[in-house]
Amino acid sequence: MKPLDKSQFMAVFKAEAKEHIAKLNQGFIRLEKNPHEVQVIDEIFRSAHTLKGSARMMGEREIHDIAHQLEDLLEKIKQGELKATPSLTDQALKAVDIIEKVLQEMGKNNPSLIDVTEVCQALNQYITEKSESSEEGPSGPKLKIQAISEHKGSQESKSSIISEKSDPIELEEYIRIPVSRVDTLLSLVGELMINKIKSSYKMAAFRQLTERVKIAQKRLAELLEKLGEGELWKGRVKKSDFDQPMHQCNFDLEELKRGILTLADQLSTETVHLDPVIDELQFKVKELRMMPCATIFEGLERLVRDVAREEKKEVELLIDGKDTELDKKVLEVLKPCLIHLLRNSVSHGIESPEERKNKGKEATGIIHLTAAHQGSRVLIEVSDDGRGVDLEQVKEVALKKHIIKPEELNGMDDREVMNLIFAPGFSTSPMITDISGRGVGLDVVRKEIGELKGEVSVTSQGDKGTHIAIKLPLTVAIMNILLVEAEGQTFGLPLLSVEEIVSVNPKDLETLENKMTIQFCNRTVPVIKLADVLQLPSKPTEEGSPKEISERWPVLIAHLLERRIGFLVDRLVGEEQIFFKNLGTHIGKLKNISGATLLGTGKVVLILDMTELILSARLANTSAQPKEKKITSEKHHQRILVVEDSLTTRELERGILQAQGYEVETAVDGMDGLAKLSQGKFNLIVSDVQMPRMDGFEFCKTLRQNPNYKELPFVFVTALEKEEEKRKGIEVGAQAYIVKGAFDQSNLLQAIDQLVG
Repeated sequence: MKPLDKSQFMAVFKAEAKEHIAKLNQGFIRLEKNPHEVQVIDEIFRSAHTLKGSARMMGEREIHDIAHQLEDLLEKIKQGELKATPSLTDQALKAVDIIEKVLQEMGKNNPSLIDVTEVCQALNQYITEKSESSEEGPSGPKLKIQAISEHKGSQESKSSIISEKSDPIELEEYIRIPVSRVDTLLSLVGELMINKIKSSYKMAAFRQLTERVKIAQKRLAELLEKLGEGELWKGRVKKSDFDQPMHQCNFDLEELKRGILTLADQLSTETVHLDPVIDELQFKVKELRMMPCATIFEGLERLVRDVAREEKKEVELLIDGKDTELDKKVLEVLKPCLIHLLRNSVSHGIESPEERKNKGKEATGIIHLTAAHQGSRVLIEVSDDGRGVDLEQVKEVALKKHIIKPEELNGMDDREVMNLIFAPGFSTSPMITDISGRGVGLDVVRKEIGELKGEVSVTSQGDKGTHIAIKLPLTVAIMNILLVEAEGQTFGLPLLSVEEIVSVNPKDLETLENKMTIQFCNRTVPVIKLADVLQLPSKPTEEGSPKEISERWPVLIAHLLERRIGFLVDRLVGEEQIFFKNLGTHIGKLKNISGATLLGTGKVVLILDMTELILSARLANTSAQPKEKKITSEKHHQRILVVEDSLTTRELERGILQAQGYEVETAVDGMDGLAKLSQGKFNLIVSDVQMPRMDGFEFCKTLRQNPNYKELPFVFVTALEKEEEKRKGIEVGAQAYIVKGAFDQSNLLQAIDQLVG
């Protein structure tokens, strides 16, 4: 008998396994909070048992062995021989992580190098010891997760503001849908098939009309030929001989006219019937892409729990709106943004239990994550009851990092100062770490949300917390756009991004500090030509063109982070609903362009990225641009000292930095590093910690004792990942701490760029 090919079931097994992994993650967190809840234990046990059986059938021994150990562990908990302590939960969740890694390696050509022995032994140790003691102590961190509906007396809260760059999250490339939805789609497709058949008959009728046109053309050609030869005037042909052919031609033309009008009426009628079918089909297909926010919210519970334990804080995560649906693509982009916000809300927004008690707060900090429909959009809110945003610190950092000039800062209100946290490179963290972020501020969140045609805003109160609101469209595949013309070229702008359209006479434009402005809603709004932002070549102005001084010009008012700007265009073309298309990998990312669409006329129109466009407009409208270019050019003259005892790591880091234009010198340990420093000037140091003769901590500490090196930027890249080791890095004077386990070149380059530009 031919052996069964199990590969055909691999996709089904992976999908099922991922569901069980999610249930195990959520279940162990719930069990930590309610260690005696039998129902929770039973649910986790069923997932582990089912996963074990499925893995065995598929021959996936590693997953089977871990699931079997988890099953035994849960059995002991159920019997009261073990207690669900935080450390036990840590071990269980590590085991679930290994299962997930093994699952990711499945199906790849290269054999998996993941060793499950260690995690199985760790779990087995708990089982064999049959410990009945709880490890929860007064200093042990605790996480509580529940739905908002279960939380009574919770106070209104706000959220933290520092973000962290994370890898993009991809949801599954397949989704499960009810059979009823498929039946509805098939019914609609059936109606389209009927219309397709009708259209084929119409095409046959058109072909017949075409043949009749050819016959009429032939008859007319013969008549014209005779007339051209002058046979009528020569007397060879009588005038009456032309009457019959002329009548026949007239008859043919009338028949053609009636046939065309009849077909036009039929097509018009069918279009009227077809429009609602297409609209409904479009709506139903959009529905297929809609997924509940629970798809990404559930994984965030584990994230908050892990960060809270590492930070030794007590955190309660309240979640509401899991059933709110969004387009799959929107969710894919939203998840890393929420990871940014939640990581830093725990790390920087929520205070330590001791600090909270001193402030008269409950020891447990509260984070709210909510999702709700708001008209044609979805509102996502992340808020906490932590320390809030220190506006004075924001001002200090903005000035120190040259994000804004002192004279500009003086004219800002609190709301505008708050929005400075969205500026590239902004961070109030004293040190870059894997928890608090990799030196990337909220500009990442703003950029990602902006590309989805969404908006992000922040409000905060000192010691009461911070609140971040994200407004997103339900879907990004279909959108309404405003078509405009600039220098003879047509562009599309997302209608949601345009606050208002005003018509201005050139005489109404005022000049303030060499910039065009208009008065809008009792405020001065800068105005810039769209063509100038897009750097389009100017067309010569013709007499009578809309650019004449007597004409009124349309100005599109848009805003980003509460700051408005006006785009002056040549002409408004109209409004259309379009199907949005990405530019594709063969073109890649174009500045100020988010995608394209095909109009009904067959014309391809580029869709503008409003977030990037507004930032480009501000840059084009400011005198600070030359300074920025100078800084960029100076980057290639900066020298970096890499101190690392491993030859492989040393050369890897050297290659990464040299590829970016930095001059790089290397040293093998701290002693060698001090010698190299005495021989030349450096702009930044990248150092390992564990090295012979003088380790990285001692090396950094020694440098800080020398006035010449007190402010020299210092970055640790090390395998040491414990919190006390990171704290020691801060104490000795480092500004960034990157763990090698999470290392990729973007981590290092972003940290360096933030520290030295």
